[in-house]
Amino acid sequence: MKKATLVIVFLLLITSKSIAQKAIPNKTENNQINSKLWNKASMNHFINYIEIEIKGLLGDNNFKSPLINSWVEQIVDKSQKKLKSMKKGRYKYIADVIILPKGSGYKKNTAFWWQPKIDKTITVKVNTELLHCLLVIYCVRV
Repeated sequence: MKKATLVIVFLLLITSKSIAQKAIPNKTENNQINSKLWNKASMNHFINYIEIEIKGLLGDNNFKSPLINSWVEQIVDKSQKKLKSMKKGRYKYIADVIILPKGSGYKKNTAFWWQPKIDKTITVKVNTELLHCLLVIYCVRV
């Protein structure tokens, strides 16, 4: 019985340590996040931040809420502020937000011509119990 408990405690310690390491960016990740260009680390940093913001904003509300227009505006504002605060050099940002009732279908298609090594698209999908939110950010270097 004591050995099993020790094994469980050991596994919990290992798991919690790896989760904590993922939550706190190391020095290399910080350098990548602070780069002047968009890369995986900076995109993930933005996605993690904005997912939390969107979940907090939508909560457990439904699609019939009179606040839908306000939520869309707030999501765009929060994302634009975060994008600007990341100081990625000479970028222009286009934000596209869709909020739908959960379970409803939609199709979206976008075509563009740009520099794939510099210009990026960041897609953030957030599901609550009653809503689905899709935020697409186009990062275009000028």
